[in-house]
Amino acid sequence: MIRRLLTVRMVLLILIGVCVFFLLKGMIKQETIVDGIALFFLLIVGFVIYLLMVSNDIEVFKESRNLLSFVPTVIGGFVILCNWGFNKAHTNRLDSPTLLKGAYNADLGSLFLDFKQNGECIMLSAGILSDSYEYGTYDINDSIITIHALSGNNFICNKLLIRSQNQSSKDGSNAGNSNKGYLMCIDNKGNEVKNGFHFNLFEDNRK
Repeated sequence: MIRRLLTVRMVLLILIGVCVFFLLKGMIKQETIVDGIALFFLLIVGFVIYLLMVSNDIEVFKESRNLLSFVPTVIGGFVILCNWGFNKAHTNRLDSPTLLKGAYNADLGSLFLDFKQNGECIMLSAGILSDSYEYGTYDINDSIITIHALSGNNFICNKLLIRSQNQSSKDGSNAGNSNKGYLMCIDNKGNEVKNGFHFNLFEDNRK
């Protein structure tokens, strides 16, 4: 009976681990309030099940003195460790050193461009109920940034000009006060893109 119950708990923990993995994988591109609630619920349930498994394994070991009694604990720990490592890798990706970071504020959300020192570009579209991420690479030549292979189709230009003074966006919205300058969308000839975004810079780590 105990073994059968232990097997059921282990299967449930593995299933929860798989659900958490795919939820975390989906949140790399889009995060919603529902995702956060679901993740919290799964983590709580999974943690309780794992504690029960550990407690049962200890009781079984006391009776059998066989280290194989901790196999469910090891398997459960491996599932937890895999999900933790996956989430940690994504967090490190987002928190890697920034070269330039700019923001554009609209009425219902904000758009952030984060140019990492490793050559990766991350665009965050932050809304009221959800955040979406797009990833790509970029090159910077003097004051011109060229964006490559940005996933998704929400960005209207792939070239940005770094300006050394503040300017509000054309529709009257303001990305926030900054004395670090702004990024302006330009075409291949270097002309400003009509109705293009202006991103106020709030982080500039160029030397």
